[in-house]
Amino acid sequence: MTSYIYSQDGSTLGFIRGRHVCSVDGRTVGQVRASRVYTLSGSYVGELENGKVVNRSYGKAGGIGLGGR
Repeated sequence: MTSYIYSQDGSTLGFIRGRHVCSVDGRTVGQVRASRVYTLSGSYVGELENGKVVNRSYGKAGGIGLGGR
C-alpha cells in the first residue's frame, strides 16, 4: 500500500515506499523510521502525521526536498 504525502493545500508532494520518502517523480529524498522523517543523510526533519511532515520543533511543515511547503 502506498502512502502519499501532501502539502498544506492538499497537493500531492510525494509518497512513501517501504522506509523511503520519494518525490512524485520517484526520486528518493528521505527515510521514515516509525513516525519520524529524516533526510537521506540522516538529519531529522519532523514527524509524519496524517500524510504531512510536521516539524515538531517549529510547528510548521518540515522541509525534506519535496517542495510545496
